[in-house]
Amino acid sequence: MVLPPSAADRCNKQEKVAAAPPAVREIAWKAQNRLHNRYRSLLRKGKLKTVVNTAIAREFAGFLWAVNREITRTGVAAR
Repeated sequence: MVLPPSAADRCNKQEKVAAAPPAVREIAWKAQNRLHNRYRSLLRKGKLKTVVNTAIAREFAGFLWAVNREITRTGVAAR
């Protein structure tokens, strides 16, 4: 069973979330919502799980690229 993303999920990881810059948090939340909805939508359409997981992984790579770009642009160093 796939559960929807919720604000409670964000609260459980408060320290990690608070450590990230606001722009990165926004990208991450957008990614969580979009990928969750996309995963469920593709499964409902009858796609194979392996195909769905590959599609989600490709989109996730795009979000990682966006986060990296934001970190590089703002000059925030990784710890």
